[in-house]
Amino acid sequence: MSEPVNKPTNRLLGIGIFAAAAIGLFLYAKNKPLKNSLPIIYPPDTPAKGNGRVFQTIHTPEEFDLLLSSPASSHGTLFATFVRLGETPSNSMATNMWEIIRNVETQNTGTVCIELTGGRNDELMRRYIVNKIPSVVALKKTLPYDIYVDEKVQNSNTDINDVDKEKLREWVESVLSKR
Repeated sequence: MSEPVNKPTNRLLGIGIFAAAAIGLFLYAKNKPLKNSLPIIYPPDTPAKGNGRVFQTIHTPEEFDLLLSSPASSHGTLFATFVRLGETPSNSMATNMWEIIRNVETQNTGTVCIELTGGRNDELMRRYIVNKIPSVVALKKTLPYDIYVDEKVQNSNTDINDVDKEKLREWVESVLSKR
């Protein structure tokens, strides 16, 4: 039997191919990362005047529980807006809350929309005793503190589609002023 011939050119060729592949992979990963990190604050590019944080929409109770376990939620006030996105009163409530909270000066204040379409968040509705949509539940240090429902827009089936922004702003300020 003949032994395989170990030529130095084959070894150099293998090392060269490996080095070229490693350098190519490094340059590709440097210029195009595999996953871009997404911001958790909405809207990401618009500067806010205040300290309030607006979180992305919650689709499952597990997402909400993770948010409640964050340090900002456990030390401050979180406004949970229960909505059916796509319905005009719910969109009005969510948009008004985003605008109000973005301009709040109180530290550790945030808002989040809880999407109710599909029934995945019915557990959260029962947990916080939400009977009318749209509505906002104020949580202070993760405990329910107060609930806001616009009297004119008691549910998503009424003719009045716009939530009273001034009453909502007054309610938010009254919740934040109390310890």
